[in-house]
Formats: sequence, C-alpha cells, structure tokens
Amino acid sequence: MEDKNSIDVLHRRLERLATLPIYLRGQQYFRDGYVLSLKVEKGEDYIRLAGNVRNQNGKVYTTFVKLRNNDLVEKSCTCPFIGNICKHMVAIVIAYLEGAFMEEEKPQPARVSLLDHLKIKRQKVEADVQKIKYVMVFIGNSSAVLKFLDYKTSKNAGPLTEDIIQKYTLTPQERVYIYFFRSFYDPLYGGIPVTEENFQEILGFFNIVDVYDVFRQTPIRVNPQGSFPIRFLVEKKKEDGNTYLRLKHISEEVVIFPENQPLAVYKDGVIYPLSEVESNLWQYITKFGSIEIEKDDALMLLELIKQENPNIKFVDSENNEVMVSLDYSSLPTGIVDIRPSKVDCAVELLYDYSGVKISDSLLITRYCLIDNGKQLNVIKRNTEYEKGIKDTLMEKGFELNDGKWSIRLDDLLSILYNNAEFFNGSIRLSEDSPVRRISFIKPVLFKLKLTMPEGLNWFELKMSFFSDKREIPSDLVINALSEGRRFVQIEENVFLPLDNDVLIKLWEDLQEYGYVDVEKQQLRMPTFSLKLIEGTLKLIKDIEYDENVKRLKMMFDKFEGIKEVEPPKGLKAELWDFQKKGLNWLVFLSDFGLSGILADDMGLGKTIQAIALLQYKKEKEGSRTSLVITPTSVLQNWYFEIQKFAPSLRTYIYYGRLRKEKLPSFNDYDVVLTSYGILRRDYEILENMKFRYIILDEAQNIKNFTSMTKKVSKLLKADYKIALTGTPLENRPLELWSIFDFLMPGYLGSLERFKRVYDVPIVKLNDDKASNRLKKLTSTFVLRRLKDQVASDLPPKMEIIQKCNLSDEQKEIYKSILKAQRERVFEEIEKKGIAKSSITILSALMKLRQVCCHPNLVSELKSEKRMESAKLELMKDIVDSVLDEGHRVIIYSQFVEMLSIIKSEFDKENLPYLYLDGSTPAAKRLKLVEEFNTNRDCNLFLISLRAGGVGLNITGADYVIHYDPWWNPAVMDQATDRVHRIGQTKNVFVYKLITIGTVEEKILKLQEKKKSIFDRVIGNEESIGKLIGKEELSMLF
Repeated sequence: MEDKNSIDVLHRRLERLATLPIYLRGQQYFRDGYVLSLKVEKGEDYIRLAGNVRNQNGKVYTTFVKLRNNDLVEKSCTCPFIGNICKHMVAIVIAYLEGAFMEEEKPQPARVSLLDHLKIKRQKVEADVQKIKYVMVFIGNSSAVLKFLDYKTSKNAGPLTEDIIQKYTLTPQERVYIYFFRSFYDPLYGGIPVTEENFQEILGFFNIVDVYDVFRQTPIRVNPQGSFPIRFLVEKKKEDGNTYLRLKHISEEVVIFPENQPLAVYKDGVIYPLSEVESNLWQYITKFGSIEIEKDDALMLLELIKQENPNIKFVDSENNEVMVSLDYSSLPTGIVDIRPSKVDCAVELLYDYSGVKISDSLLITRYCLIDNGKQLNVIKRNTEYEKGIKDTLMEKGFELNDGKWSIRLDDLLSILYNNAEFFNGSIRLSEDSPVRRISFIKPVLFKLKLTMPEGLNWFELKMSFFSDKREIPSDLVINALSEGRRFVQIEENVFLPLDNDVLIKLWEDLQEYGYVDVEKQQLRMPTFSLKLIEGTLKLIKDIEYDENVKRLKMMFDKFEGIKEVEPPKGLKAELWDFQKKGLNWLVFLSDFGLSGILADDMGLGKTIQAIALLQYKKEKEGSRTSLVITPTSVLQNWYFEIQKFAPSLRTYIYYGRLRKEKLPSFNDYDVVLTSYGILRRDYEILENMKFRYIILDEAQNIKNFTSMTKKVSKLLKADYKIALTGTPLENRPLELWSIFDFLMPGYLGSLERFKRVYDVPIVKLNDDKASNRLKKLTSTFVLRRLKDQVASDLPPKMEIIQKCNLSDEQKEIYKSILKAQRERVFEEIEKKGIAKSSITILSALMKLRQVCCHPNLVSELKSEKRMESAKLELMKDIVDSVLDEGHRVIIYSQFVEMLSIIKSEFDKENLPYLYLDGSTPAAKRLKLVEEFNTNRDCNLFLISLRAGGVGLNITGADYVIHYDPWWNPAVMDQATDRVHRIGQTKNVFVYKLITIGTVEEKILKLQEKKKSIFDRVIGNEESIGKLIGKEELSMLF
C-alpha cells in the first residue's frame, strides 16, 4: 500500500484527470460496494490493477489501470464512456488505495459493451505454460508454432543444436535469429509457440528466411498493409423493451492467433496482422461466440470497425446482402412540431437528415441508427449544427426543461406576427402543424376615460378597445395585459395583436403607480399619480376627464412644490426648522387628499408635529373630531403634550373600565385619544364615525397584516390618515404594505401582487431594481429624517419628559400605601416636627416611588408574584424603538432591584446588555465602559445612579433613560453628563419617565420650584426636612 503522501497525490491526480463530478461518482461507487473484484500486479516500477465494477443497473465492466510514479500511465474500461478517465477507473484505484483487496471474478459470458474496450492497449498475458495454447505450424484454427525445418533432411530440426547449425552457412543476421530461436525454444512444442511477446520478432523471420506452411507445403508471406475481408452476420433482437444487435463472424477456414489475444489472421498462405480494434473484436467473438450490443452503443461500434477495416461487411442471415449503410455528410433541417394551447405549447424538435428524421430527445449525441425495414442507416449527427438550431430556438423563446421542448403561446405568436420568415430557413414547421392556420387582425386601438368619485383619493380608468371598427371585449384585453400577454384570441386561430406602444406605456404606469383588480375589471390610480403619468396621457388621442379629475389636473398644473405654512397661532411651542418642514408636508398631503407616514427618528418630535397639524386644521377649517390611537403606555403622555402645547384642542381620553358608561359625544371634542387595545375591543363603536384625521402613533403596531389590530384599523373612516413610526419597515417590505393598506387601501396593489413584485424579489433575491421601484412609489408619502441629518437644528442635549398612568393594579397598591404612609408621616411630624422627621418622610416617599417603578420593589410585596408596571412597559417600548433605529442607550435607576427586574425582561427578549452597580470593582467598571464604547454588538448599559453618576466617560451612547427621578436633579444631570460630554459627536436625548398623579409628578414640580436649593444641597437627602414646609409635604402626600 502506498504511503499517505502518495495516496494524497494520487487522489488529487485522479480528481484533476477525471474532473470533480466523475471523481465523486467513482468515490461513491467504491463506498456503495460496486467494486466486485480487484487484482493487483506489482512490478519493479509499476503497479497494474485489474477489476470488475458494476453500475447502478447491475451491469459489470472490466477495468484496467497501470500506475507508475503516482500517475496513471495506462488505462482502459469496457464501459461506453468516451472521455479520459471514467468513474469505474476511479473506483478501482480508490479500492486499491483503501486496501480493499477482493478476489477477481471471472467475466460472465453475457452481454458485453465494447465501445471503449476496442480502444484499449492489449493486456499482457502471463507467460506460464498452462496459459499458453498458441502454437504455429497452424494447429487447429487458433494456434501456431514456429518450428525450424532442416531443409536437407526435410525433418524438424528440434532444438537447433550446434551440430545442426554447423551444417549451414549463415549470415550474421541469420545467426542473430538462430540464437533468438534457441533462446525461445520450448521442447514441449518442439519450437516456438507464437505469443504476444514474441509476435513481432517472429514476423521478422519472414524478411530473411523462407517460411512454409508445413501442412499445405506452400510458402507463407506477410501482408502488413492489407486488411482481411471479414464478414459479420448482423441479427436484431428485442428484449426488455430494448433493441440489441448481435454480431457473429461468418465461419471461414482461417487461423486467428495467438488464442487469448489474436494478433493475426492466416488464410491461403497470407498472414494479415490485425489492428488493435480488430484484435479486440476477434478476442470477444472467440471467447463468447457472438457479441450482443445495445442498439445505441452499436452506432459507435460499427463506425469504429469500418474505420479500422473498410473491407469489413455486415450482412443479414437470409440473402447475404449488405444491411448497414453509413451517412456522415448531410446537414440537418430543424423540424418543429408545435401543438398550440392557451398558455404553453408542447413542441417536438426533430432533425431531418436527408429524409431521415431524428428526435432531439434521443440520448445518443454522435450517431443514430435508423431501421427502415431493409437497411440499418447509421447517421453521424452534426452536433454543432444541431446546437446552432437549438440556440436559435431558445433565442426566440423556446424552452427546454427535463428533455421536453415548449414555448409560450404569446412568444410563438410574436414570432409568427413579427418574423413570419423564421420558419422558412434552417428551421421549419411540421407539415401537419395547426400553427400554419393561425392569422391576425389589425392591432388594437383604445379610448380612455378618467373619473374620480367625490371625497376619495384615487381615480378610475375606464377603457374601451376596438380593431378596424370592430369592438373588442375589454375583459379580454385587460386579462391579457395583466398576464403579460401581447395577443388576444378573438376566435379559433384568429388573434388580436396588442401592438400599441401608448397602451403598453399606460399599462406600465398602472403597474407602477396604480391598482388593477382583474376580477372586477377595475383600474385605479392614486390622485397624486395624475402628475406622474402626465406624459403618457398626452400621447392618448381619444381621452376624456370628468369634472373632479379636471379640477385635480388644474391643481397639479399650478403646483410648484410643497408650500410653507405658518405654524398655528394656538401652538404653544417653537418648532425647529425640520419640524416646520414636517408640518408643511403634512398640510401638503391633506391639500391633495392624501395620507402618509411621518417616520422621523425617535426624539425628533413626531408627536409635536402631529399636534401642530391638528391645531392648524382647527384654525383653518374649524372644529372637527380627529382620532389618535397610541400604545397604552403613552396615552397619558399624548394628553399631557396636547394640554401643554395646544390647550385649545378639546381632548378626551376614551379609556378605562367605565369608558362606555360615561361615553360622551365625540363630536364635542377636537381630539379623541384611545389605545390599540381599546380599538380591538370597541371597533364597532369607532367604525360608525368619520373623523377628520386618524393618527396611529407607533404605527408598527399594524405591521402584521394578519393581526386583529390591523384588520379593525381598516374599518375606521377619516378624510386623512397619518401613521407615526420611527420604524415603518423593520424586517420585510410586507410591513410597509400593511401600513399603506391602512393609509391608502389598494395603493400598493393586492397582497399577492405585492409579494410577487416587491417582497419576494427584495427579501430573497436582493433585487435592487425592485427596492428602487418601491422607494419611488412610496417616497412622496413617507417623510423620514434621521437625527444626524437634522443635527444642526437640534440642541446638543434634548430632555423629554415621558409620562404614563399607573396600571390598575398599581393604582390600588399606591392608594393603599399612600393612605398608610400619610397617616404615619403626619403623626411623626406632630410629635417631632418636620426637621426631625426626615427619615420617616424619606422612608414613606421611598415606598411610594417604589410602587411607581414596580410594585415588587416594596418590601412587603417582594415575595408576591411578578406584578404589572406601566412604567416598565413604557420603558420597553422606548428601548424597542430606539434600538430599531440603531441607537445606543444608558438606563439609570436609583434602585438596584429595579435594574434586576429590567435585566430579567431583557433576558426574555434575548437583548444583550452590560451591567454596573455599586458592587462592581473600580477596575472592572472601566473595562465595562471601554467595552460598551467599542463594542457595537451590545447597545444597552444598565447602571445604578449612584455608581455611574461620576468618573465615567460613556460617549458610546446617545440616549439616556432615567427610569426614576432623584430628589436632587443635580445627581441626574451628573449621570447624564457621563454621555453628554467632551468626545460626544452626536446629539443626546434624555428621557425622564414619570407616572401621572403620583409622588414622581409632584417631585418633578417641586424640583422646578426649588431647583436652586437642590443645586446647593447635593446628595444630602436627610436635609429634606429643612428644604420643604408642611404645605409642600401635603402636596407630596
């Protein structure tokens, strides 16, 4: 066995010679046990392998390989493979390398494939006496022994002793052959038995001495150029559905020798040396009596034999007539037999070689055997020319799949209509093809009418079609266009060409900007697209507009861009420049009856821009109710923002368990606030009203088009709809479709069409063209500004107070603790006074603050099951939005236990985070900060307020969340300054979470009132009794 290095070299050499697919197949053959036997012969500098390998159908092939210096120097196999190295050769070499030595099996005298075997180098036959049965002096018809004949005595001279040699006067050359004769002499035969090894030397005798046929007493000569006129009997046989040819040699008085590897034929005093192919052929016939070959394999065999010996003839058994003819010269004509159908036409491709038709589906690629009843016609196929025919067909739309040809009916009609001469050249239609009966009428013409229903933001296209004064049903044309067809069948074999460039352009515009409902025969486009298709409409000769479309057209004709509007006077806020542009855009949408998505980065004031729009509309058009739907966690914050920035907007919160019992008339309010949860439960109440605006805050809540929230939101009615979300598209374009389906149903087409045209190409194929088309289609209705884009408009640090209500459970707990702690505090103050009651005051306030953060923080409730916390849900909503927009967040809390609860929530969501509190060693703190600042894979950092308030530089974050307010605002400012400091390159957004109607909200007011005092008394909590009076304590409790 070879060493490991040699084995690796041989494997690599095999792979290069065989090509990777064949090498892998051979490797699989070995693993599957297809190597039946293996014999190894080792010489001084070579290794010869011989073995039998079966294929998947059980057919056995004999394979030979000779290895020398890690290379394959000789190789052969009886399989029909024509290339360099076949999988059977690979299999026996791998079997040898793997040490799989198996006993050699005797070949079975069954059906044998000769194709490549006839090309093999003759195998050496081991020269032991038992295997040598080849004799000359012509014994029988397969052996010969060269004996020396003493001409003086006319007797066999036997071993040619010196005594005999001395009788003759010999030339030096004769002496060389005499010594050769003596060295090969075999007393068993009384001469030299002719073998493969000595055959050429023996032929040399015929050049210098006379050789006689002992039995016939005639001289023997060699005819090295001539070929023996062999005749073979050809019989056809069918078995297992296959056709086989059986070749038999017609018996003649000849000697074919040597026996195991015939090298020559002797007849009538002439020796005819055999070619390699003839030798192998004789060997097979001698061994098996006849050769049985599959019909397809016979083609190459017959040609190979004729090339070697033109005198060979193939005759039949009855009249001895030639029954095989060979035709190699003619070029084929492609014949296509097409059977039309509604969509795909079945096609059969034939090659006509001088009247002999060969199907393209035949697996034989070089030769074809055609049986016309009298002769077997062997046609050598011109594969290059045939390939040219196939390439031409494919260029015209013909397709080849799994060996079967087809063509779309529309592509076939296009050939017939635009290039009728195509089938008159090297490719022709079959004589009986129904395609020959197809005809066309004149191309289509059309009329167009645009109508726009009152109060809607789309218009309809009504089209009528005709050809040469003949009206064509519109559904036939629209169906054809929607399926991408360019021809309409009017009657049997009669077609209408949709050969109208303006019609095709209009249809492309419809596909790009509009909505097609084929079933209802509805063609719609959004109002804004009227401007986009203006160029196409000008090309239409017969077009009509209704009054609404005419008015819209006039508006577009006068449109010179989004106009600037003055912020409403009742808005108690100064808008940043980018926020003013946002208001301009929102007003522009309403002017044209459109809806849209305000998708600014979190913290850029989507809420204040929406409030400004509502205030603007009230001042311009009077009071009318708008509906704002928000997550529960920010419902109160919206109310707070409206009261603060637009107090003239009468606002009602439709929420709570008693909401239906106290239900007022919504028409009495400018703004109705509710949550997505209430929308799902009370949609039957809300769908009965028509609002001026419906505004969805955090509109990603309807991104799942199958959700209940999305489905009921579509039932709501409004003149205009606005979606507010920093992440209109998080995972895939279908989310954007779902939001648009609420804003402008049908604008992005049906769900199935959107999937096919946009979602699948973008998500699975990374199709940039589809992405760009979708962006172009939606850009008018989506306004998105990132924080970096408007940085120049923003202050370096923006503080945002985010408020929320306590959950129902929290409220009950808060009320209970407030009542108990209030009594306890004021009893203490009565006894000791405020100054000496600081600890009691702080303890009571601590419990109330803990309930606001999370009820489980209260010592008496720690062992209870995990309770609800509205503030926790608010924080999670903010974190989700901020992370989705690619930002990084620091979360501060005074309570370590609260940070632990937050950690557990992040763990559930598999959100990575870093954590730091007072127990973290100083050295590790610096490592954590360094990791956060440099590792973009972790975007959350939880820090206890006291531990992270000083000495750290956390400029990797750009958002800060203060989960709970500290008594001293300076401590919170110090913590914020860990992020907002030198080295920070981004604007910093600071969120302070406050629960409404609780001690947190009261502390916030107290901080604003006493800020100068808190600034001077940093961190001295126990001084609180000196800072506030009894009146302020009453406010806190």
